[in-house]
Amino acid sequence: MSAEKPEVGDVWEFGGLHYHVIDVNEKEIVFVCAEGKFIETYYDSFEDFVDRSTYIGKSKASVNQLFEVE
Repeated sequence: MSAEKPEVGDVWEFGGLHYHVIDVNEKEIVFVCAEGKFIETYYDSFEDFVDRSTYIGKSKASVNQLFEVE
């Protein structure tokens, strides 16, 4: 379940900002910040991230869609 463990496509609020998770592996969580338009990596434990964050839900779009052009 995403609210218990971050998954690709999730949106979380952390430190007052919204983050879209783009990669999760056993060592880190990588996400894009919606407000600041930057990529950040979180190296602390998943449990720490979940304790310090709020699960918002699944994103309605993928990160790849943000960079599509016509």
